[in-house]
Amino acid sequence: GKTEAYLGLIAFLVAWRRLKYPGTGGGTTVLMRYTLRLLTRQQFQRAVRLICALELIRNERPEQLGEERISTGMWVGEASTPNTFKKASEIVANTVEERSTSLQKLILEHCPWCMRPFSPNSNLVSSSAGFEFRCTNDTCDFGKSKDIPLPCQVVDEGLYQEPPTLLIATIDKFARLAWEERTSAFFGNNGNRPPELVIQDELHLVTGALGSIAGLYEAALDTTLCYRGIYPKYIASTATIRMAEQQVKQ
Repeated sequence: GKTEAYLGLIAFLVAWRRLKYPGTGGGTTVLMRYTLRLLTRQQFQRAVRLICALELIRNERPEQLGEERISTGMWVGEASTPNTFKKASEIVANTVEERSTSLQKLILEHCPWCMRPFSPNSNLVSSSAGFEFRCTNDTCDFGKSKDIPLPCQVVDEGLYQEPPTLLIATIDKFARLAWEERTSAFFGNNGNRPPELVIQDELHLVTGALGSIAGLYEAALDTTLCYRGIYPKYIASTATIRMAEQQVKQ
């Protein structure tokens, strides 16, 4: 139930922020961090369904929840997902030509809402200028209009262009903040407020050398958000309560 607890909190915050700050409540609202890429992949697939539900609600009442769509993105590095639109296009092309399993590198293999399996020919819209997932199931809420993409992104370039409401990443990916200027999009873009909630899942795995590095980035991230006028809330999730107090302090 840990995941359901913080997904519920995310839903509450996304809606509350847009209601309270109509002009600046969009942009990246929540940062969620993991230690392992496999865990990130699994949790992204679970979180997408929540985001789809929120986006359907927003679409019904844009006057209250804004015109900017509610979305999620996965930011984990080229070993798991493509960094560029060009690379994503190559993956789609290879999948079509060779019927290979390279589609797994795009994380989603079926519509997260209706669960219909994706076909690279019809559900993946890819070019050198963009990448989108689309559902083509006429009975799906997201498939009725085939021109509207699903509210999820796994290509770094796409995340920088349209910062997701919920950004799911691994701790090591935050090293890009010091090297990639476009990552500033996650900290308040087009006049939006910076993120207000940071979720660290699997806290018990943040130990040793990884914990030391994570602590450095934690301080930098916190300083950046506070400098922009946001004092974020932190939620940590752990699989064990043994020595929980020491875990949190460390």
